[in-house]
Amino acid sequence: HCTEKPFKCADCGKDFPTSNALLLHQRQHCDDKPHVCGVCGKKFTYGHSLKVHERVHTGERPFVCKTCGKAFKQSSYLVIHERAHTGERPYKCDACGKAFARPSLLLQHHRVHSQERPYKCSFCHKFFKDLAYLAVHEKVHTGETPYKCSVCDKGFAHPSNLLQHQRVHR
Repeated sequence: HCTEKPFKCADCGKDFPTSNALLLHQRQHCDDKPHVCGVCGKKFTYGHSLKVHERVHTGERPFVCKTCGKAFKQSSYLVIHERAHTGERPYKCDACGKAFARPSLLLQHHRVHSQERPYKCSFCHKFFKDLAYLAVHEKVHTGETPYKCSVCDKGFAHPSNLLQHQRVHR
């Protein structure tokens, strides 16, 4: 199959296979957003984007998993979910071969190899490779202790500290 993309967007440099695809893409760079949500007034470049957005207000979830019945607002969310049942992992790491069901998980995994730590603590300026790790870390500074011992109700900022503490009750 042909992967040639000779049409380049002058605004962002992204390449497209047809001039029509480029024209559709270029609409997002201008203020031409003719599709308006009747509930909240948010504007969209494309009619399809408005239709997807309206599900925020209606709660409609038209895409249903045939295996477990879970429903989704977007077909792409269903496709990703179905990989939990099929085991499909199409996103493969070039460095180690580990495969993932979602591109975001592959991107997060790449940080294992690159040592990239893009998330910075706003209190002590430590850096983290994962937003979830940063969120847990910042609880040390705020004093939050959301991880409670079910035996004595003592609280901890880190779930690992709770697990370590629970050994005293054995």
